[in-house]
Amino acid sequence: MSLKDRSMAFIGGGHITEIIISNLTKTDNVVSRRLIVSDPVKKNSKTFKASIMEAVHAAIRKADNFP
Repeated sequence: MSLKDRSMAFIGGGHITEIIISNLTKTDNVVSRRLIVSDPVKKNSKTFKASIMEAVHAAIRKADNFP
């Protein structure tokens, strides 16, 4: 299933999020610019190929709702 036309938000930019994003982008099933990470510290802004936001509610608003 391709998720290239979907936006996904991740709450927290820790190791688990890093692993998930890394694997999603390796499979070429997602477009990295459509991934959003909410992390108040922005410590992983160079690690992720995704948008980094401080506010959780802003990240959620940018993501698509999955059925």
